[in-house]
Amino acid sequence: MYGRQGIRGLAILAVLLLAAPAMASMDEKITIEFVGFGANPDFYAIAQSDALAGKVLIVYQVGVPTPIASMPLQGTTLKKALASPTIAPYAIGDKGVSGATSPAGFTLVGQGTGAVFHVAITNGTDSVTLGYIPVFTDPTGLLFAAVSIKAVFWTADSSRVVLILNQKLGGEWPMDTDVAAAYALKAG
Repeated sequence: MYGRQGIRGLAILAVLLLAAPAMASMDEKITIEFVGFGANPDFYAIAQSDALAGKVLIVYQVGVPTPIASMPLQGTTLKKALASPTIAPYAIGDKGVSGATSPAGFTLVGQGTGAVFHVAITNGTDSVTLGYIPVFTDPTGLLFAAVSIKAVFWTADSSRVVLILNQKLGGEWPMDTDVAAAYALKAG
């Protein structure tokens, strides 16, 4: 799909960032698990768990900042939720290719710099910025969360990538929260 152009010919089509408030709340713990891509890979689902809202299956579309569909997972299984009339139209079932390196050979990398986490892909010689993800902070704005890439999932053709980041903040406002970001790439 990307041919000899390598990474230089890539264009970033869309960026989506989920659950990224500027300030964390006290003792916040949110975990996100990637569920899969849809038959149309612009759609993907995550399972999000937190103490207040419980566990919910959420479908997003790359480039759209709000959920497309959701379904609580209390009292049901993930399999039943995926087959429900609310979620089934998106045909979520492709688990994707897990790992920092895509099937096309690009490697996803990230680095935190204060208030933002820079996300890029590289082929070893060239790199392309995918986006910048806000980093959580304490109420003073002086202490930034430690950010790490928890998981990365690619479509088989390397045209879509979903990454799960973990942000941990200590001090008087401790939190341990996952956020997800999705990007669509195309040869340009």
